[in-house]
Amino acid sequence: FQCLWLQREASSKNMVPTVQTCAKEYGTTIEQAIEKLRELIEEAWMDITEECMRQPQPKALLERVANLARTMDFLYKDVDGYTDSRSIKGILDSLYVDLIN
Repeated sequence: FQCLWLQREASSKNMVPTVQTCAKEYGTTIEQAIEKLRELIEEAWMDITEECMRQPQPKALLERVANLARTMDFLYKDVDGYTDSRSIKGILDSLYVDLIN
């Protein structure tokens, strides 16, 4: 997965190479940069969860924001599920098609 993701980033003229930028910023290898990005994502999830628990705003608004973040995490966590939707077909089938059968 990581090689395809890096190749797609490198070949795109419209995309900032996230992993390479992180590696350069922290002075690490590509593998270490990927791990650092995963850590940052996990920290962001902890922040989102903590803030949702503490906020007095209407829960409906917070649920929508958290659900959007969950959707993005689902689509991009292991593969680019938005660009290559075939990669998430099995999961979506199990949620919506196989559930009915």
